[in-house]
Amino acid sequence: DPATPTHGGLGQLPLLFVKVVKNVARLFAGDGSDTAAAIARAVDEKVTEGVYRLDARTLGSLQKAPLVTAVPASDKPHLVLVHGTFVDTESTFGKLWQKQPGQVRRLFDRYASVLALDHATLGRSPTHNALTLARSLPQGARLHLLTHSRGGLVAEVLVRVAARPRSEPGELDAFVPDDRAGLEELARLVVDRDLAVTRVVRVACPARGTLLASGRLDAYLSVFRWTLQLAGL
Repeated sequence: DPATPTHGGLGQLPLLFVKVVKNVARLFAGDGSDTAAAIARAVDEKVTEGVYRLDARTLGSLQKAPLVTAVPASDKPHLVLVHGTFVDTESTFGKLWQKQPGQVRRLFDRYASVLALDHATLGRSPTHNALTLARSLPQGARLHLLTHSRGGLVAEVLVRVAARPRSEPGELDAFVPDDRAGLEELARLVVDRDLAVTRVVRVACPARGTLLASGRLDAYLSVFRWTLQLAGL
């Protein structure tokens, strides 16, 4: 119903799921994990992973914007925006540009650069996302992170490794091999480039973790599929 008001955040989530599931409905008869992987790909392909330099005048889609392969060195800190699950930088932070242009200009005046980390949120872990950011940073970079939702977990990884890059024996044993290797590479980058995070703002962060971030989309999907079946869809 076009007259029905729309809602931000989770209010849009069912619509997003229905749109995505239409594209992979043929997989519902098969294994749930196959369907989960297809949905993860469909969502994650909406962003091109990487670091982007933002413009104070407007914030639009970053899919066709040039990636930053190496952030310029500076004595001033860099501000990095980190979005949450299912979304991208534009949909998360766009209204800040629209409704608070004066505040945005002040941010650009204060920081060496204002950057965005557009990243996959279903098929990648927060460790992988943090690595994407760290690989683009210059020697001695100082970061302020502005995060929403799952983006706070990406910040958590980077902050913890920057605070204590050398792990104790056996400390990484609980991690899956990819994340363990990623944490070790992240620690090397932090030390070699003398990276530091000096301020973090977290909004609605699932600080104790989330199944979506742990690769358990199939657990959510099984409930979602059951709900669709009950509804006769």
